[in-house]
Amino acid sequence: MVRRGLKFIARNTLLTVLAILFTALDIQPATLYAVNFSFPNLVYCLFCAWILHTSKGPSLAMVLVTFCVLEIVYGLPPGLWTALMLVATEIVRAKGPRLAAFHFIAEWALVAGLFAAALLLFQLVLLLTFSQAMTTFAISSYLVTTTISYPIIVALTAIMFRIGKGSETQYR
Repeated sequence: MVRRGLKFIARNTLLTVLAILFTALDIQPATLYAVNFSFPNLVYCLFCAWILHTSKGPSLAMVLVTFCVLEIVYGLPPGLWTALMLVATEIVRAKGPRLAAFHFIAEWALVAGLFAAALLLFQLVLLLTFSQAMTTFAISSYLVTTTISYPIIVALTAIMFRIGKGSETQYR
């Protein structure tokens, strides 16, 4: 029982540290490319990868707190992006056991589709409330970079932390 508690604390601490690292990379002022592409939402990719490839992904409270803090750091309207990301990660959590039998492309499509839906709803609400919304180029580059980065995050978590569909941490 104590060992499970320690594993839970260690896993959540690791996810928190990675979320902080990804956020720090995102808010760096320097870019390596001439066109200002949006930095991908690596925290969403990381959470979805851990939810789909481990038996116990990040808790609901951890997703809530992490995205609330990210909204404050990025200066977004409080609560909207958190609610959308919470719904998206919970749909991923609900579909996870059924996706285990399918190919990775189905998993990737689900994660990308949910992110696209959340991003479009976010922009729609911003437009309806006369808030400053992202440009079409920024929305599309944010969606494309996040979609492309998901398989990279899955591969890195599989290599670095030995989690994946073939590991013993998969659904029991």
